[in-house]
Amino acid sequence: MVLLFSAAQASAWDVRGVIEGYLRERYPWEEYELGPLKADASLPPTAPVEVVPIEPPPGRTVFLLKFPRSRDVVVETTVRAFAPVVAASRSLRKGRRLAGEDIYRTLMEVDRIPKGAVRDTAAAVGKVLTRSVAANTVVRESMLEGRTKIKRGRRVLIVMESPRLVVTALGELRRDAYVGDYVTVRNLSTGRKTVLKGKMIDENTVKIEY
Repeated sequence: MVLLFSAAQASAWDVRGVIEGYLRERYPWEEYELGPLKADASLPPTAPVEVVPIEPPPGRTVFLLKFPRSRDVVVETTVRAFAPVVAASRSLRKGRRLAGEDIYRTLMEVDRIPKGAVRDTAAAVGKVLTRSVAANTVVRESMLEGRTKIKRGRRVLIVMESPRLVVTALGELRRDAYVGDYVTVRNLSTGRKTVLKGKMIDENTVKIEY
């Protein structure tokens, strides 16, 4: 049997309040919406001693409520969660240095937030766009050139790791790059100056990934 209930109908201890409290304590969302609650049994008069997520939020969410002297109850609901992102106030051209009026803070459902989205306007103001963006586009870190450009020809440390061995060598970047980029680097420690591919993990180090 599945019971559909409101907080007032469910129990004197307010099942909705218990679940909302669980979400507030464990998830760093700015806002959320909790849908109708469905239980597989009647709720006891006393509050649960533990709330266990069976299917965690957001989206379809299922909790197991454990009671001290009664059988456990499964409660199903839906959770929409929202977190802040930074978006463009209007269409902006590549090369523009962002000012406060160019961007705004808004909330977006967490499962729709693109990877690398900027979450705070202070992190974007003063940065230069590396591409043009349309109005209301979420600003991502990859769109901003606030990072230090590492010039082609820079001498770097090449690091090659295996489970039992770490090998280092002197290398030279073959093109301009930023920390986090995948790059090609010339190994200067060999007579043939072998070219390797790896990731720029800081301004002075390239890690070769196999």
